[in-house]
Amino acid sequence: MSLRHFSRCFLSLALFVFAACGGPQNQQTQLPSSAQSPAYALSQPAEMEANAARFDAELSQAQTLLEQLPNYPDALSAPDWQLVGKLYQDANDAPRTEDVAEGFAEQTLLTEYLAEASAEQAKRAERAVESTLQKEGVVSEAKFRGGIKYALEAANTDALKERLGKMLGCIQELELEREALGKDNATALEEQLFAIAWMSWWLHVGSDKALQKLERQLAESDTIQDTLDKAIAERQRRVDDPEGSKASKKESETQLASLKTAREGFEAKRNAVQDGMEKRRTALKTAREQYL
Repeated sequence: MSLRHFSRCFLSLALFVFAACGGPQNQQTQLPSSAQSPAYALSQPAEMEANAARFDAELSQAQTLLEQLPNYPDALSAPDWQLVGKLYQDANDAPRTEDVAEGFAEQTLLTEYLAEASAEQAKRAERAVESTLQKEGVVSEAKFRGGIKYALEAANTDALKERLGKMLGCIQELELEREALGKDNATALEEQLFAIAWMSWWLHVGSDKALQKLERQLAESDTIQDTLDKAIAERQRRVDDPEGSKASKKESETQLASLKTAREGFEAKRNAVQDGMEKRRTALKTAREQYL
């Protein structure tokens, strides 16, 4: 068997391991639900909807990577196939260890946060630059604005990639062999290793945790509705209180509007998530079994 063929065989074997070893292995402390907290109940419907959308997007990403996986060796030109097979295996194995798995979960949250925050960061930076230019008597045509947004997004992407690379031994070893592999091979292989590592983590750990969270959020639906109803009644009482201060009434009105919006859309969001759960479980099972 050639080493190139060995690398292909490993990729198929890795997919078998994904399916055979799926599921979290560590028991965690069971904490009580936050569903009786009005602050949590206010944000829960939208968060549940966003969690479902995120799962669907990540499942689609995993399915795409699974389709591309058998062709990975074709993107490399006469590398050291023994080294490539070793790096593929490490990329598969490391994300299923405790600390690296936790790092991938943190990476997911950071990526989502920075994607949401970068637009506001860019606006603040643009205002600061424009203010400085105006003080210097420079007439701004705002040509710099798109560049600031792009630079921030690029910096965030690079920082996240560097953070993830520090968790993965395969990336560190790749750096040691970069010159021997050659520029094109090293660039292609690095992208492949990151993809394999993410897929290994998501199929083995991330997907189960995401489904468990959706199931927990669905299970607490009745309590969420009850909490929202009580909070709405309480804010309405404050609005109607003839002895309440103007400031208290104004804030109560603002909170009341948000609570009513959350409550009115809750059933639709819950039902949409619930209706898609069996499809998600089936699609995940298929993804795990696809290349067996």
